[in-house]
Amino acid sequence: MALKLVKEMEIKLATVSDIDSIMKIIKNAKDYLKTHGSTQWNEADGYPNVNTFLNDIKNNFCYIAIENNNILGVMALIDTPDITYEKYDFWQFKNYISIHRIAIDHNIYHKGVADKLIEFAINYAKFNKISSIRCDTHKKNIPMQKLLAKHSFKYLAEITLANNNQDNLRLAFEREV
Repeated sequence: MALKLVKEMEIKLATVSDIDSIMKIIKNAKDYLKTHGSTQWNEADGYPNVNTFLNDIKNNFCYIAIENNNILGVMALIDTPDITYEKYDFWQFKNYISIHRIAIDHNIYHKGVADKLIEFAINYAKFNKISSIRCDTHKKNIPMQKLLAKHSFKYLAEITLANNNQDNLRLAFEREV
């Protein structure tokens, strides 16, 4: 299916019935990262997995981008404190939301879906009077780094994730809303 630049996309909370489509997008994202030399999302623990997204759905953190009944992208937008972020004091703002687990259908890279998800997060933060948005990514995830720079996120530091994975270093970003 050939999709043009996304025009009539809707962003909404995911439901359990969306899980198969979400996991197809995640599998392709994992494959993409692996072929580009990143271990992000490719460690033995399988993160992010079905349970990760079911938990996001249960907590109303999982948003999907839809056009013509097709799920084009997924993003976790989390409004609770992040255990990893809380151990660092370089953040510019205390009142924040976090973007995690953002991925786009591999058939439509560079069509504006990731931009729309980021714009949604920015508008969500503005509407809820949240001061900033935080995000982290692997140093080899260049597309995500470019996306964050495009949307005025500032690189702050390298951080260590609060998990037991071998490759748990990430680049931390923050954007004032």
